[in-house]
Amino acid sequence: MAPPSTKEVEFTPRCSEDVIDSTSTNLSSATDSYEFDWSPSQQMNLIGYYYFGYVPCHLFGGSLAFKYGFKRVLMISALGAALLSASFPLFARTNYWLAVANRVVLGVLQTGWFPSIQGAWGHWAPEKERSTLIMIPFAGAGLGSVTTLMGGGLISKYCGWEWLFYIPAALSFTWALFWSYFVYDTPALHPRITKEELMLLPNAEKKSKKQSIPFREMVKSKEVWAFVLAQIGTNYQFFMVATLFPQLMKNLLGLDGSLAGLISGLSILVHIISILLLAVVCDRMARKIGLLKIRIWYIALGFFVMPLTLAFAHEKIIGCSGNAAFWALSFTMILMGFQAVSVKSNPNDLAPTLAGVINGLANVAANTTGFWGPAIAGIFFDRYGHSEISYGYLFLIGIFINYFTGICYITMFSVEEQPWSKTNESKSELKDDLLDTSESYQTSSSSDGDSNVLDSRKETLEST
Repeated sequence: MAPPSTKEVEFTPRCSEDVIDSTSTNLSSATDSYEFDWSPSQQMNLIGYYYFGYVPCHLFGGSLAFKYGFKRVLMISALGAALLSASFPLFARTNYWLAVANRVVLGVLQTGWFPSIQGAWGHWAPEKERSTLIMIPFAGAGLGSVTTLMGGGLISKYCGWEWLFYIPAALSFTWALFWSYFVYDTPALHPRITKEELMLLPNAEKKSKKQSIPFREMVKSKEVWAFVLAQIGTNYQFFMVATLFPQLMKNLLGLDGSLAGLISGLSILVHIISILLLAVVCDRMARKIGLLKIRIWYIALGFFVMPLTLAFAHEKIIGCSGNAAFWALSFTMILMGFQAVSVKSNPNDLAPTLAGVINGLANVAANTTGFWGPAIAGIFFDRYGHSEISYGYLFLIGIFINYFTGICYITMFSVEEQPWSKTNESKSELKDDLLDTSESYQTSSSSDGDSNVLDSRKETLEST
């Protein structure tokens, strides 16, 4: 999100004669009260600079959570995000590049969020409910977009754009306090968990196995690369719908910014509901027809049918109607739900205990859409303004990306646990069992010879 700017390329809104008073198209009079003299490209890049910190450190953040626990990583991230959000207005008013630095550091701090949460379900989710539970954090992320889009325009209008940063900062700080008290890394560490709850988690009382991360096998796996490409497609599609559609409604349909945000927010709410329902349907249908078949159907609808709905943004289809824009956008969001469920659950299919690490590896590449997506949009907006030409080109690019990544995904993906994942788990279990046996035997045995044999086996295992 970038503060308002005065630099715009002039163009004639599609619906200016129908829904906008002729005087409102005078850009100079409409932007006299704007605070910052930033070009459209600078505004879009300010959004994208967040990902310069978020993307390269993503795997590092996921590895930290894997090693030290997701609770600590997410709590530090939330407190740091609160401080940076609260200070952003001051930085922006001081210097553009200070605002950029703020966004980059914020990206670094939040780099382990999704890998941490996805890995956490390995400890906390019952196996039969895992696919559904995985979608809850992604639905929560969408809910954040909903509240921003629906309430952001009103907050900016009546309180000032600064409060779009102050309010999330306060909420993030409050959330961190609750998180530190209620959340624990594993069920075995939780002091208030009941026996009934532990019964739902069959592995809760088992000793935590320290596993190595088989990065070499992951990089060689075509199934992992299929997931990486699918993530790129889903991330770019969400950028288009969550960022470009509100701008289209404001600049082409002539809708008030608050109304455009409300429509976008409601459509994302439809998306949140759809991914939760579709995840439940996926789990239930998988028991009847098999997980592979239901995933193929989801991929087909999400990657090959959904991009065609971008044509609804054409003047001859939605015209200048806010109602038509809402229904068109909502239909796109529902089909995006098939895309999300088919992709987001895949790391837990390939390697359940390493799902967070795979997610982090994929997001290093996939979240680059966060800065090259806005950069591409900024190029078209600088040249053609927020015109139908710009949005037409951007939607065509989006359709191509979805089809390319969808073809790669459906031809290479798998729903089976990979051999390198099973081997890693087996080695970890065998190593822990033999080391425990060695230590126990050394304590109780009086035979130095047998103890030395076990010491030798222990040293051999520790070197693997």
